[in-house]
Amino acid sequence: MKQSVPENLSASGIVVPFTFKSKHALSSARGFNSSDHNGGDGGDGDMEKRIAILEVEVAHIKKEVAEIKATVSNIDGNVNSIDKNMALVLEKLSTIKETLDKKPSIESVDRKISDAKLAVLLGVPAIVAIGTAIYKLAKHYL
Repeated sequence: MKQSVPENLSASGIVVPFTFKSKHALSSARGFNSSDHNGGDGGDGDMEKRIAILEVEVAHIKKEVAEIKATVSNIDGNVNSIDKNMALVLEKLSTIKETLDKKPSIESVDRKISDAKLAVLLGVPAIVAIGTAIYKLAKHYL
């Protein structure tokens, strides 16, 4: 036998329908089946005390949920900050890559160094030869 219970509002305002499968589903789930306690409610008639305890526990739960929400909000802010920082890092890496792509290759640099060495090796004897020729000409005509 299913017993239907009216819809209730949760703390967030969302309508949450629920049903019990048996008449004593809630009490038997907690071990307060009336047949176990001689037909009573299982609380020795101290329902108000039990409700007060539950209200205190619910207040603690609400406080802890508020703390969790604050922590999640803080984490969300940190994640957003990390996302922004990561975007900056990626942008800088892209700029570095573009700069490196514009640099000459090792082979190109080696080739230019070899060409410069060859020019120096050929240029120095030519300069010495020209200097010697000028000296001889000067000695001969002076």
